[in-house]
Amino acid sequence: MQGMYSRTLFVTLADGREVVVQFRTEQLDLDAFNIARDALGDVVPHATALPDEELEAAGAWAYSFNRLPGTVWVRGMAGRGAEGRIAVNKSLGQVFARGWLAEGSGEAVTKRVRPHLEVVLASELEAVTPYRALLQGLLDRVDEFGRLPPWVTHYDVNDVNVLIDDGDCSVTGVIDWELSAPKPFGVRFGLIHTLAGEFTGGEFRMPDEFELAEGEFWKELFGGMPKETRAVLEENINLVQDAVILGTLLDAFFWEEGKVGCG
Repeated sequence: MQGMYSRTLFVTLADGREVVVQFRTEQLDLDAFNIARDALGDVVPHATALPDEELEAAGAWAYSFNRLPGTVWVRGMAGRGAEGRIAVNKSLGQVFARGWLAEGSGEAVTKRVRPHLEVVLASELEAVTPYRALLQGLLDRVDEFGRLPPWVTHYDVNDVNVLIDDGDCSVTGVIDWELSAPKPFGVRFGLIHTLAGEFTGGEFRMPDEFELAEGEFWKELFGGMPKETRAVLEENINLVQDAVILGTLLDAFFWEEGKVGCG
């Protein structure tokens, strides 16, 4: 399997263990994997750098990951229908319920959220224009989001980065954590909206079970976190809702390698 910047091999070692070896043209931030694994557990692969001077001199880096069980969501969901979609979203909520990291998100707001908002507002993209007032309003009060706890978030949760059990559709793994970083609770959970629906012929569709699937994610997310954390979030539920809106906008107007794009 080959990606834009990597080549991935599935290898069986002499002792029978299965690992994933990846060769990349850019270095991985292993901290993203370690933070997620420490919080979420074995659903996150253990990432290890494989130093090789010859490879690195040629502009390539090698990494290994333990191979997680399960099937990629997009394949495992084939023929599962509504029950499968609901089960996966419910299980994802259970996984991310373990994502609490600390008491306040001031650092995440200062280092990641505020700069992202500022560069989007400074952009000349026409697509930004209808949302400029909303974005400015969020920037004006961005420090408020520091009251929310920082949470483990995934940069691109989608149907190829989530592995599921072939039997009950429970989540067995979440892969590809590069570019991921902790954000105030709610900021990246708007992505569940797309996972509760489906893309058909290039268009997004909300099936009959859409609201139930999305609702199960949030129910399990709040239900699985510590009571004290849930109480704080429920006291600030309007701020949580605004964080979801904020995250949805930042997802739409992404900021990568110093450039703002829309997608």
